[in-house]
Amino acid sequence: MSSKNRAVIIIINDDKILLLYRLKNGEEYYVFPGGGVEDGESVLDAVVREAKEETGLDVTIKLKLWEYENKDRVEHFFLADKFSGELKIGGPEETRQSADNVYRLEWVALDKVSDLKLVPEEMKTKVLKELLAQESS
Repeated sequence: MSSKNRAVIIIINDDKILLLYRLKNGEEYYVFPGGGVEDGESVLDAVVREAKEETGLDVTIKLKLWEYENKDRVEHFFLADKFSGELKIGGPEETRQSADNVYRLEWVALDKVSDLKLVPEEMKTKVLKELLAQESS
């Protein structure tokens, strides 16, 4: 049985990273914008589509950063080269909003990511080490 793929977008602007704040069942945490790859869709097409659906932004991809096995699926992380549009939640996330199921886009300073509860937690180190290194080069 093949694992389900997830396409994840990393958007950085002025030393800030775009994250999705979540409040679900009383638990607060952050995730990277992204979602499932649909049948017949490439991972690259999926990340562009998911970025538009979840953030309202049109993105161009600079490079694929990482693949990460998370439970039963593989997450593909892409770094956005450029983006444009109006930042707003859309897609299923918009319709699922409720008092105890919150989705909110937030620009977070890269040097503050270590203070957050980020899911998957293992990506915090990668973000901090690799992205900060890229941003300063």
